[in-house]
Amino acid sequence: MEPATSNGGDFVRGDRFEGQMYPLVLDLEYRIYGSGTRGACEVVQSGSGQTSSISSGEVHFKSDRPLRTGLSVDLFIEWPASLSKAAGLTLRVKGRILKADENLVVLKMERYQFHTRPLGADRGSSGAAG
Repeated sequence: MEPATSNGGDFVRGDRFEGQMYPLVLDLEYRIYGSGTRGACEVVQSGSGQTSSISSGEVHFKSDRPLRTGLSVDLFIEWPASLSKAAGLTLRVKGRILKADENLVVLKMERYQFHTRPLGADRGSSGAAG
């Protein structure tokens, strides 16, 4: 797989990337966290999108609506590899939005983990249990 470059039409052209960017177009769901009515951290917004590229430290994606810089976000990315004919993988990424321009977003990864999901299940369903 050829690495993506920062001048390939990406809106973050000229920025310093953390790690080599690889073009991966994968479906995702996201959850944005904030303070709830009782002061506890809870999901305040959710939506869907599609990755455009991924590195060891960042995920670039297009969201279904504009998002703001600085938000704490969980991404649930449908990984293309599977463990078997019955078990797929979802990549759960926790991070903060570094840059947002309309619906184009750069997320700085804080941590990530793979979760299994039954193949044929709804997107993001495995991300909630784990």
